[in-house]
Amino acid sequence: MQEQIECMGQIYTASDLTLFAAAGVNSDFGLSVNRDPAILRPSKVLLHAEIGNWSLQGDYFFEHFRPIISMVAMKENLPLFKRGWVLQEEVLSARGLYFGREQMTWRCLCESSTKEHPACPTFQSLDHGTAEQAYDTFMGLRLSLRTKNLRVSQPSSTGCRGVLNQWYKMVEKHSERQLTKCSDVLPALSGIVSRIHELHGYSFVAGLWQEDLQLGLTWKVNGDSTPGMIASSYAHDEDFLPPLCASGNPSWSWVSQFCSGRSV
Repeated sequence: MQEQIECMGQIYTASDLTLFAAAGVNSDFGLSVNRDPAILRPSKVLLHAEIGNWSLQGDYFFEHFRPIISMVAMKENLPLFKRGWVLQEEVLSARGLYFGREQMTWRCLCESSTKEHPACPTFQSLDHGTAEQAYDTFMGLRLSLRTKNLRVSQPSSTGCRGVLNQWYKMVEKHSERQLTKCSDVLPALSGIVSRIHELHGYSFVAGLWQEDLQLGLTWKVNGDSTPGMIASSYAHDEDFLPPLCASGNPSWSWVSQFCSGRSV
């Protein structure tokens, strides 16, 4: 199992297209879903009307009007995107085809479209102001992990600062997801961690980047804090041994709160 986990980052980064069983409620759920065709196709209705001496009869087609929704809104109601292990598959895959309850959705690095609205929507049509709001929460991080010219040596550099900011946004979303085993909280991000280390040479310690501890330590729990409940293992730096909380995780890391029922 550990060998497969270590390969996940390479597999999804090299993937040309990743298929997501977005409507799947468990790991055995396939891509096929019984969808109501009336949701996407115009409905044929036979009308008959008499007005005075006039009689009208014929077939009329009515189209169900639905506003264009963003990838972010689409994912909110699909069970697959509540699973923690799926997050790095979303982030590392350049292109994704999502098989949802009602229709299929496509996204690449910069755009997304649906079967209902095949033309890639604009920010204006989605009524959002940024690419991440309009298309995908992880769009910025996904681009950062694939853009070689963003490699820089100092955290203060613009490109590197962007990667770190996107990482913190991703951690917040990761903390809202579910894992069967709380010990998987860091392994479920191993592919993303490896990619950031490859591009920027950062050292990953207990869920934080050692080169950006001054900001990484400023996390907070959304709601009342409760003791950490996970028992994950991680490699200690010989010169950097953090104090451990009762769960076996450093109390100053967001990892200690992952399975507390709170998001960070």
